[in-house]
Amino acid sequence: MSGAVTVDGSVGALGPNSTIYTINVTPSLQATAQNMLDKGVTSRMETQTSYFDVVTLAGGAGSIPAPQGTTGLVPPTNFLFLTGTGGGAVTIPAYNNNTSAGFQALMINEVGNETVTGGGILGNMVVTSAQSNVTYDPQAGYGTIIGGGGNNDFTLDGTSPFGPGNYTVLSSTGNSTINANIGQDVISLGTGANLINLTSSTNQVTSTGDDTIHASGAKDFITATGTALIGLTTTSQQNTVSITGAGNVVMNGNYNSVIGSGASTEIINGQHNALTVSGAGTVAAGGSANTITASAGVVGLNAGANRLNASGNSVYYAESNGNTVSGSGSAFGLVDGTGNIISISGGALFDRSGANSITASGNANIFLAGNQAAVINSTGDDTVSAPNQAGVLGANTITASAGNDLVFAQSSSLVFVGGTGSSIIVGGSAAMTVTGGSGGILAVGASSGGNLLAGGSGSATLIGGGAGDVLKAGASGINFLAAGAGNETLDASLNTSGAVAMSAGGDATTSDVLIGGSATNLFSAGQATATLTGGTAAAQNLFNFSAASANGTDLVQNFRSGTDKINLYDGVTVANTAVTGGNSVLTLSDGTNITVTGITTTFTTTSSGGVTTLT
Repeated sequence: MSGAVTVDGSVGALGPNSTIYTINVTPSLQATAQNMLDKGVTSRMETQTSYFDVVTLAGGAGSIPAPQGTTGLVPPTNFLFLTGTGGGAVTIPAYNNNTSAGFQALMINEVGNETVTGGGILGNMVVTSAQSNVTYDPQAGYGTIIGGGGNNDFTLDGTSPFGPGNYTVLSSTGNSTINANIGQDVISLGTGANLINLTSSTNQVTSTGDDTIHASGAKDFITATGTALIGLTTTSQQNTVSITGAGNVVMNGNYNSVIGSGASTEIINGQHNALTVSGAGTVAAGGSANTITASAGVVGLNAGANRLNASGNSVYYAESNGNTVSGSGSAFGLVDGTGNIISISGGALFDRSGANSITASGNANIFLAGNQAAVINSTGDDTVSAPNQAGVLGANTITASAGNDLVFAQSSSLVFVGGTGSSIIVGGSAAMTVTGGSGGILAVGASSGGNLLAGGSGSATLIGGGAGDVLKAGASGINFLAAGAGNETLDASLNTSGAVAMSAGGDATTSDVLIGGSATNLFSAGQATATLTGGTAAAQNLFNFSAASANGTDLVQNFRSGTDKINLYDGVTVANTAVTGGNSVLTLSDGTNITVTGITTTFTTTSSGGVTTLT
């Protein structure tokens, strides 16, 4: 027969008198089981050097003969075929170390339930039928067990002369239980809802069905492509799980590794675990000091001190404190905890608590809604929006080291430091402190007043928002300072190069102070009462009045005859000039009164194109 048996719909082995003994095995395992029986049983029976016992059980009971063998190191080649009806329990005689006798192959073909104990030897081969529900414990040896169908219960707790027994278990259909208690076992599961208990270490499990797998040892490798539930107990460590289906993983142990690429759910209650997810699943981290990498799905950080790298279209929620989060791509984050260190490149972040440290780059969008202070370092073209709601008083700090930023402070107070990029800062209802960098800045103060807006080394446009604002021009560049509502101070005294244009407010009930620097200063009067102080070392001070400043009362200081100019626009002219107390008092045709301190000489007046100039 050339060492091979071919049986349609089942697997078979050559027995006594050239009889083929067959058992039904589910199609997915037929080829594997037949190949094992051909090599392990049929080929040896053909040489007539092996023993093949056939036992027919009635109600699961029967007498199992002792295996035959030869004294010495001759490999045992006894084969046992169990048939008949189940319902009881049988014990297979143990391997005899003295005679090297034991059952190397066991074929179980009973109908119904049967409990089989013992018989495990070195290189054990076991095949169960699809019509059998077998509870089997070899108690010794190592080898291969093929569950051809049915609902089986295999316990792997034996040893061999070389150490723990290592078994390979193949299961197809049915709902089986496999307890791997000793050894390094390889378990491959088909469809069905199997229960796998791994209490030993360094096992390998492949799951394709709706299985439940408990791992309490170390260094197991579990692969799941179905809807398995995998539980890593509190004693588990250094296990690796790869899940590509819609299953669930509960990680209660430490130092485990999980890779998820399907619509799976991972719950992390332990510490120092590593999780990588790329599917549309869900992660809940209830433990601490874990590392999570997510390119898709939803991640929840429910405990602190975790590290999360979020990218792609992932969504993350940090309700705990002290986490380190890195977001990129289109990732969206929601943060309720405090003391978190967050770095985002692109995507969006909604910080509802404040008191977090945020580094942003790559066109990120940040929304701040907390009542505590957030610290933000912006290196990209980022947009920051603080809340617009009552009772939110968080004082946020933003440092823009690079990139072009857009910040809406709304009801939160703000500290902003510009960098090499161009920034736009729009205040809300709480005071803010803004300092421009080398990239230029446009800042609009909060309506509450009390703002401090300062330019940097780049160009700056600073617009006051309320009473008590101080607007300071930068040391260089082109600066534009405009007073808003209330009494404000516009100060260009630090400007040494470039030019500064300053505009007083338009409210006649307020008073503004405008101070020039040592570059070119351009003062524009408004309806507010204004004190306009030219720079004593300025290249030139220009004081402009127009119809917008009609009926105002202004004071001009440090006017230098022959160098500085007073320009009257919109057809406004000088109606009267008087010298009082060592100062010149000009009354303009629109009702404006200007006192020029220290000037008693007559002004030189020229007119051109509707503009009257006094020098």
